[in-house]
Amino acid sequence: AIIAIFYVAWQRWRSFQLRVSEKLDAEATSAADYSIIVEHVPKSATDKDEWLQFFNKLPPISDHGGKVSEIVIAVNNGKLLHMVQVREKLEDRLEKLKAELARTQYADFQD
Repeated sequence: AIIAIFYVAWQRWRSFQLRVSEKLDAEATSAADYSIIVEHVPKSATDKDEWLQFFNKLPPISDHGGKVSEIVIAVNNGKLLHMVQVREKLEDRLEKLKAELARTQYADFQD
């Protein structure tokens, strides 16, 4: 019987938390509420002003007096970021090797 009471109380608490969470989310407006992601865009489409004109002409925006406030253009630069990380690791390793060299008899050959 105690387990059943605990389970019912837990379910009611969970339901209450979900309702409060949904209410708070509905009351708060964030950038995510108005953000979109456009995929499969030509690589040459990097002009923010051109994108602003394009989106501001769309009926869902223009028919309701809306206006695009900001455009952010992000590119797929995962390979570049990986190369930067590799470079940083190599630079760290080089500094450690220089420190080791400084402690040896060959310290005079360090640049």
